[in-house]
Amino acid sequence: MSKYKKIAILLSSLIVLILLPPLLLASTTGKIAGTVEDGKTGEPIPGATIRVTGTDLITQTDIDGEYFLLNLPAGSYTIEVTVIGFQVVQKHDVRVLLDLTTPVDFEIEQVDYPLKRKVRVYAERPPIQRDLTASRSIVTSDQLAFIPNSRSVGAIMSNMAGTVVDRSSNIHVRGGRTGQVSYFYDGFSIQDPFVGSAGIRIMPDALEEVNLTSGGFSAEYGEALSGILNAVSKDGSRDYHGKIRFYDGYTHRYDVNTAMFSDLSRSDNVSVAYNLSGPVPMIFDNRMTFFLASEYLTNGGYLPHNKATTWTHHAKVNFQPTANLKFTGVGSLYKGEGQVYSHRDVNDKSYDFNQDGLGKSEAESYLYGLRGNYNINSKSIMMFSYNHFYTERKKAPENLFDTYWTEWPGYSEDEDGVYNGTIHEDNYLASQEYFFTGFTTGDDFNPTYGRRYTK
Repeated sequence: MSKYKKIAILLSSLIVLILLPPLLLASTTGKIAGTVEDGKTGEPIPGATIRVTGTDLITQTDIDGEYFLLNLPAGSYTIEVTVIGFQVVQKHDVRVLLDLTTPVDFEIEQVDYPLKRKVRVYAERPPIQRDLTASRSIVTSDQLAFIPNSRSVGAIMSNMAGTVVDRSSNIHVRGGRTGQVSYFYDGFSIQDPFVGSAGIRIMPDALEEVNLTSGGFSAEYGEALSGILNAVSKDGSRDYHGKIRFYDGYTHRYDVNTAMFSDLSRSDNVSVAYNLSGPVPMIFDNRMTFFLASEYLTNGGYLPHNKATTWTHHAKVNFQPTANLKFTGVGSLYKGEGQVYSHRDVNDKSYDFNQDGLGKSEAESYLYGLRGNYNINSKSIMMFSYNHFYTERKKAPENLFDTYWTEWPGYSEDEDGVYNGTIHEDNYLASQEYFFTGFTTGDDFNPTYGRRYTK
């Protein structure tokens, strides 16, 4: 390629970047850096080869024995150092954290002849992360297995420093409002702007790392207020791995007719989840890997008309055609439906004996995105990213759920098109059977309709 053609391509790329709207994208990668020294003399060893086993990531130490590896996805790795005349050393379980540098130093010894065995060392996470300038709590996949009741990201956040859960199960970070936490999933924003919460369910079984930043935000999180939750799903490995988990539940149900709790019985509180990862078959040299995870969750609860059911699916594909080029595709789908129980509404009316008039809710969300990284050299990386996110919530009376409220019984308009109907009045008339008690019967329903969506 001629010199002028290279300049033209560079200028064109700069113009495109300037014209594009500014986007704030969360990082999903970290960095490894360290030194390689002679174990006996302490002298730095230049030219040593550092390799991330199972990948094409490789570098060499400089004249001072120093090295670094950029753009490593969050996860656990094995780092190997080799140099002629010295023993081969591997460090296992090296944990890479989002936006942070993991120090990995080696001390290797000379040998008179090549050893057939390798020296294996298990890395320990440093008690102090020196390049951490923000207030951040980090939970990795190996720690998630030991957190009790970690069935949702909210439950995980409640165990982190700086968070408070109110009586409505809303999470507040550092005294901020419940809608002031920014949520990112695999580097993409999944914010529901109407309520400020996550617009899609994040499965704990699919996560490699969850971190909550509660202060000292960096520039890439310019829209954050009280906190930033960054969740990153696992990458597919070059070996096949899988997991399945399920549980069942029992409870004492409440009977509104007798005002008593029943004997212990199955509560219909069931969860089934799995994940599977490995190389995509028929792809040369395992250069394409996948990670799949799904979850089914249903909760019957102990109250009547209070059942909730959700389905969640997540997929991640990594493709690395060359050592310097990598593509990552992410997709997530969530669907949920539930019955809404309320003993008394805002007008002091009760549907305990007319539960078909209570509300029903449905939710649907999906996310798909593509990210690409090209390592220009050991110090420069070119990245691009695209994603699409959609979330929708709907709530309406169960017996009229698929009917828009302008078609409900009692709706009418005057000659100017202004509503003059009796939907509210018709459904709040005093019941003859339960006079002055506030209970409704017959065809009465809670006249509340709502639908919101964002994309």
